[in-house]
This record gives sequence, C-alpha cells and structure tokens, in this order.
Amino acid sequence: MKKIYLSPSYLALVYFIFSVLWILGSDWLVSFLFYQSPHLLIMAQQYKGLVFVLVTTVLIYVLLRSWKMQLNAYINASPAILYVLKKTDQGFIPKYVSGNVKNLLGFSVNQSLHKDWWQSQIHPEDRSKALKTFDGIEAHSHLTHEYRVYDAQGHIRYIRDEMQVSCDHKGRVIEVIGTWNDISTEKEQIQELNQAKVVFDATQEGIMIMDKQCQILNVNKAFTDITGYHLSEVEGRDPNFLKYDQEGSEYYHNIWDSIRANGYWQGEVYNRRKNGEIYPEILTINRVVDSENSVLNYVAIFSDLSQMKASQKKLNFLTDYDVITRLPNRFSMVRKLQQQILLSQKTGESFALFLLDLDYFKNINDSYGHSTGDALLKKLSQKLSEYLDKNDSLSRLGGDEFAFWLSPLDKKIEAEQLAIEVLNLINQTWILDDTHLELSASIGVCVFPKDGTTSESLLQNADAALYHAKS
Repeated sequence: MKKIYLSPSYLALVYFIFSVLWILGSDWLVSFLFYQSPHLLIMAQQYKGLVFVLVTTVLIYVLLRSWKMQLNAYINASPAILYVLKKTDQGFIPKYVSGNVKNLLGFSVNQSLHKDWWQSQIHPEDRSKALKTFDGIEAHSHLTHEYRVYDAQGHIRYIRDEMQVSCDHKGRVIEVIGTWNDISTEKEQIQELNQAKVVFDATQEGIMIMDKQCQILNVNKAFTDITGYHLSEVEGRDPNFLKYDQEGSEYYHNIWDSIRANGYWQGEVYNRRKNGEIYPEILTINRVVDSENSVLNYVAIFSDLSQMKASQKKLNFLTDYDVITRLPNRFSMVRKLQQQILLSQKTGESFALFLLDLDYFKNINDSYGHSTGDALLKKLSQKLSEYLDKNDSLSRLGGDEFAFWLSPLDKKIEAEQLAIEVLNLINQTWILDDTHLELSASIGVCVFPKDGTTSESLLQNADAALYHAKS
C-alpha cells in the first residue's frame, strides 16, 4: 500500500480548520443542549475541553511517532552510521547510535551505546592516533579522520569518522554529532590502483593507453625510456607519429581490422625514437570494452627488440664467421664449398681447393703470448684477403689452418703458381709492435672433379696433400 506523505504546512492547516470547527461547533452544540441548566453547561464545557486535549494529544503522538519511524527508516537505509556523544563531567558518552550499525558492523544499538565500545573496536595500530585526534575535538568545529575497526565477525573495516561539535548559547560544547562511513571498498580500490600503478611504472615493457579515438591518454616510464618521449610531449596525440612506414598503409589497416574483429593484435613493427633512430619492437594492442561491448580504451604494450636483434645478429655472425679474423669459419666454408661443387657440376668447370697451414705457429703463441698470435692471424688474414682480391672463398678452419679455392681452373699450372705466390707472401719476417716474427707455411692442393666430387672427399685429399707437403 502506498504511503501518503503529509507536509507540516498541510497538517497545520488541517489542524487549524479542525480546531476552529470544533470550538465553534461544540460551543453551539453545548449551548443548544444545556441552555436551561447553567451548571450542566459549565460541566459540558469542561468535558469538551478535556476531549479536545485528549484527541489532539493522541493525534500529536501518532504524528510524532510516525515521523520518528520514518526518520529512523531513512537513517537506517543510509550507508552512514549516525551517532551522538553527550558531554559530561566524565567526558563524552554515547547518547544515540542509529540502527544501521547492525547492518554495517554487526553490532546491536545497545552494544554500540556502551561507553568503551568504540575504543575497544579500533585496530591496535590505529587506536593511539584515533584517540589523540578525538581528544582535540573541542578545539575544532568540524573534524574528519580515518582508522580501522573490527566488525562483529572480527573482520577489519576502514572507517571515515566525520564529527561536528554542537555548543550551547555560551559557546560551551554540549555534544558531538558524527557519522561513520565504511570506506573499505574505497580503500581496496585505491590499493588496487596503487598496485596497478607500481606495475605500470615498474614494468620494462612500454605501455601506452589511448581513448576510443586513439588519442594518447597516458604512458609509463618504460615508454619514455624506449621512445625518448615524455607524457607531456605525446598526450592527446595520435600514436601514428611514432611509426616507421616501411610496411606501408595496408599493413596498418590490417592491424586495426584484426583489433576490430578479434579485440587484439600482436606482431613485430618498426617505430621511430625521438632522436630519429629506427628500432624494432614486438607490439600488442588490446581493445578495452564495457559491459555493452562499447570501446572504452586501447592499450598498447611493446618491447624494444633492438638488443635482441643485435644479439641475434652477433650469434649469426659467430655461427658462420671466425671471431679473430672475421673470415668464414669451417661450417660456413663447407656450405660454400658445396655450392661451388654444384655450380662447377652445372658449368663443367674445374676448381682447385687449397689447404694452408702455418708452420710452428704454436711456438709463436708459447713464446710471445696468444694476443700476439691473434694479432698475427688478423694481419695475415688481411694480407691474404687483399692478395686474393675478389676471391671470397678464404676461410679460417681453426687454429693455424686456412682454406680457399681457385675457380675456374683452366690449367693445373695456375694452381701451382697461386700456391707459390701465397707461400712467398707468408714466408717472410712479420713485424708487430717492434716484434720480428719469422713465419712460414705449407699448402696442400686438390682439384675438382679429378681428386674428389664431394666436399668431404676434396677436404680429405687436400689434407693428405698438406700432410705430404709438411713432411
């Protein structure tokens, strides 16, 4: 049943009309009934007054009780607990606590009105500060503080306590009116936000948050470290200014088609730093939507791949090249030799494979140290590369052993002549930082296809020829 709300002005008007009608009507009725008996008329007038007082008293009681119940209903429905503390000679004592204390903290009103109840429920770590703050209430007209309390189940709740001082006409404090608001959820949300901010700022991946129009709202420290741009320089801008357009516009259209269809995209792109440097990154873009699947934000997370790419390049170099001489190593040489064999099989041409070994190179390492030996290998490799010119087959097989080939080979004499020239280049005195080093070498030669048709057989025969040359 719907309740009817009667305003005070409406009730006052009704009461006024009722009172006038009662007085005028009852006076006329009493005078009409008892006009012949003055004694009965006086008694009737008295009883009429008593009835009026009784009726109005009952009406006032009913109205006040109704308003009190309505007020309590409003207070109990409120998320805030209302309380009143009365000032006495012994300090402040609880005078009133709203009934919603049961719903919010689990305690009854009677429990809450106990003098020591509030102090006993404060968390031990917050008790001293909360009591000290309350002790200074009389010096303030309004005061707010926060602390933790235990509810009836022993769970910790965060409370925001807001107090207002009430004074008499002489300015003396007579009571304190306050509210307790449970801010536990608010505190948890703040804590979660703080934790998210710590992750946001501490992560090594760059993070960029955009609105639904793809305008930058926020970036983290890693974003600045990677790109060189601070938030003040990019806020409100479209992130397209970061991209390096080597992939073309169609590539980026496909990215956004994927985000619209799947809600995310991940892949490798090239972007440009503030200093103009182009760098590779692994990029993930996620679409953030609300409960109605409407776009709220886009979040881009990326990692700089420059160091990884450089490491990969270095690893690839170490796989195929010698660290000291920077010549192709045995693995790379065998692969190139197999390619040369296939090419010669197609063209029907011959080629000569040379294996070169430095004589007594171990003595140089033992006498002058490996740093001197390495320096000699570098210098020798440069000289051989310059001498062989466009022949890119020169390789270091390991230690003091090198390999190269001559293609095409028209006559065997060409191979013999090249071997003599290389030996003459090596068999001399080498000067390194005023150190004079005597160096000599031996060479073994085999010819494709006469001495072998595979890389294994050619290397075996060239090694046998080298062994024969050294003996």
